[in-house]
Amino acid sequence: MTRLERFLTATDLDDLLRRRHEISALAPEESARVVSVVRDWNDVQAVANLIFHADLIPTDVRFDALDRALHSKEVPYLTLAATVGLDGVALDEVPGEKRAAWTQLLLGFVRSKSPVLAGRASVTLFGWSQSIVIFDILPQLLSLYPVPDDSACRNIVAAVLHRCGDLSPSEFDERLLEWQASDSARTALHRAHAEYAERKEHDALRAMIMKAPVLAYIPNLSEGFDIARSPDGESVEPTGRKAWWRFW
Repeated sequence: MTRLERFLTATDLDDLLRRRHEISALAPEESARVVSVVRDWNDVQAVANLIFHADLIPTDVRFDALDRALHSKEVPYLTLAATVGLDGVALDEVPGEKRAAWTQLLLGFVRSKSPVLAGRASVTLFGWSQSIVIFDILPQLLSLYPVPDDSACRNIVAAVLHRCGDLSPSEFDERLLEWQASDSARTALHRAHAEYAERKEHDALRAMIMKAPVLAYIPNLSEGFDIARSPDGESVEPTGRKAWWRFW
């Protein structure tokens, strides 16, 4: 079995990551194999594995594949895979016609009650919020605070600290006012900003951690993941989630 086939058939995400590291570049026939998997869309495990590591998908079909996975109704796990996979895609790499729609989808996922989906969407948006070359999404992300999931709340705060943590208290507050942060968000962020400033003086490592996102555990396909929507269409619950975290 080739390295690519071992990657496509991996059923454990930790094993999948190891197998991804074994692949430096794809030969033409391997790229053709990847395209056939994506176009057929029948092998859910292989498709999910590629969506998690979308850089292996040739660019001419990559973004359509990610878009299809993000909107997947039949297999909710592919939506999760795309949410994670987009963390490896820079905002300025996203095609212009998909950028706004994908951003709104991810913002919606951050509001979900699923620790898996909300947490991973907040991680992807954390990365995108640090780039303002195309447009600044941090004000939109901040406008969601607070959200049901604690880790997603923490990641929103971390995104702001990563961008603005080294501002003075008055400059920091001015930025929050400029972004029209809610009173509850401003209260939480001022507390976090003060804590960050104190830790920066006495514990640089902990200060750095405050500016980094936390990564929620991702279930394997075999463990099950479902998006059970409430009547308002926003509440999302996973099934089969283990009570520990995978850091990748």
